[in-house]
Amino acid sequence: MVRGAQSKQKQRSQSVASEILSERERSKLAASQKLAQEIFAYREARGINQTQLAELAHVSVMTISRAERGFSISLRNRHKLNAALSSNVTGDTLAGFSNTQKIPGRPQC
Repeated sequence: MVRGAQSKQKQRSQSVASEILSERERSKLAASQKLAQEIFAYREARGINQTQLAELAHVSVMTISRAERGFSISLRNRHKLNAALSSNVTGDTLAGFSNTQKIPGRPQC
């Protein structure tokens, strides 16, 4: 009889743990989707493509692509993107600069 009670308690504990995990996962997913929308909106508003944003943020194009699709990216790359998203650089500004020139508002690493 004691084993049956312990088994039911263990099942309840596992159920509560899975609900908490699901809540955390939902929170992470919501944050990733919000970031994805913000990155896309930023690019569209400024008329720049993923390659230009990647150069501006000092990350790979794959990182931009993953972020825009809602996949997770490293905290370091999130910080770089945040710095880039905070700048006022437009596609017209980027078009006038080569890869070796400093871009106004571009974070320097």
